[in-house]
Amino acid sequence: MLSSRYRITTLLIFVFAISSIFLTKGVWIQDTSAEKSSNFQTLGESTARITQSGRPWMNLKDGYDSKAFYNGKSALAGMENAKSLSLFSADINDDGFPDLVTGYAAANGGLAVIRYGDPEAFGPTRPETIEGIKNGNFPASFLPDATALNLPETPDFLAVGDFDRDGNLDILTAARGSSEIYLLSEDKNSTNKAPFGLQRTISLPGQITTLATGRDSTSPYENLAVGIMGSSGAQIVFYSTTKSVFEETPAVYNLASPADSIAINQLDTKVPSDLAVTTGNDVLVIHGSGEKTPKNGSTDFYQSQIEHLQITPVSNVVIGDFIPDRQNQMELAVLSNDGMIHVQAYGNLDLRPFTAAEILKKRQKMEAMRRSGNFGTADYSAWSAENSGSWNEIQTTSLDVSAQDLSSSKIRLTSGNLAASAGDEILVINSADQKVEILLNDTDLHTGNLVSMQRGSMTIDVEDAPVAALPMRLGVMGQPGLVC
Repeated sequence: MLSSRYRITTLLIFVFAISSIFLTKGVWIQDTSAEKSSNFQTLGESTARITQSGRPWMNLKDGYDSKAFYNGKSALAGMENAKSLSLFSADINDDGFPDLVTGYAAANGGLAVIRYGDPEAFGPTRPETIEGIKNGNFPASFLPDATALNLPETPDFLAVGDFDRDGNLDILTAARGSSEIYLLSEDKNSTNKAPFGLQRTISLPGQITTLATGRDSTSPYENLAVGIMGSSGAQIVFYSTTKSVFEETPAVYNLASPADSIAINQLDTKVPSDLAVTTGNDVLVIHGSGEKTPKNGSTDFYQSQIEHLQITPVSNVVIGDFIPDRQNQMELAVLSNDGMIHVQAYGNLDLRPFTAAEILKKRQKMEAMRRSGNFGTADYSAWSAENSGSWNEIQTTSLDVSAQDLSSSKIRLTSGNLAASAGDEILVINSADQKVEILLNDTDLHTGNLVSMQRGSMTIDVEDAPVAALPMRLGVMGQPGLVC
């Protein structure tokens, strides 16, 4: 008999297998004193359905149940009605394989559950595993034993990175409406070898409205951006240097309205990471300065780095290489409250496909740069409105969703590169209709070149409302899958 059984929430895992995706649905946390059946790692009953499949670049298989066992009962107290809130992937145990961290809300605050990647799924060695993969039968991505960490507040926001700059990964969590960010780290002074045993707090001068992490191409560290509402009004607090978050004086940007979504990436020709922010009434691009912030960096300087895109009203924004172009430039995908997705590009994109001769020349140039060690000079100068280009709308896609669902944040966007085609996909997380929709570029099957600006779609219907979608590698194939 299985004992101490608690339904935590629904978890969807889409695993790419050659040209297919497997979907794992339903994670159970159980006491390891319970009996584990011999077929624990076999695929279970199909519980998520692909309603549109057979796309040229992506084939999906229906989902299956997955289970996890937790070693110990203390973290499971009061978790029977726990609800999933957030996802993040990183190599937690430094074994070279991706792991998964899931944040749950619970009666006693919250829980972060770590699922470690199964080495046999990513680098199979057993003959029966290899033979199964040959026949399209892929092993489960994660080991059955899970590690649960108690949290003082609900992890509406969750990230993994070296935020204290000590060379080790930390787990960062925060609750919407709180004024505290929690950092779980290795306790080097403790004889207890429990993971992430040291908990520290970052106090903010306001209540958290949104939070995001990300990095630019020149830094090994995750940057941290937080939207807050406090006595000084609506602000963005941005930690973007190589200093620990406990030592850095962050950049602070004043907003007219509270931020409700943030995305981090490079959005101009300068090196440091930039921010895309929605406030409900506007879309802002905040141009970062990183380590090169002027010594006299002041409120006036920070405010001068804010660019208004004049898209209103809006719901949320994501960043990705949505339109394949010669510069691999990042674009914005903005969801407006009328159900339209607006893809915005900085300047004019060069959409001409590369010729075979041009591709060879680019490869030769990169090889010469690697051999010489000379990759050019990075531009760290501050952004200036007078010398900048303009943002242009280059693609729109209409969603069949209600205004009520949009206003209640039941429709959210994220991005990923799941298909073997040019450009990133836009992922629509629709908790109202219990589905995830993948919007793919219209590309030529043989060349991969962009054919038109119209996006095709693939829909996955699930039994429970998805709350997040996370692209990550989930098996031996290098192509990423998707966890929801």
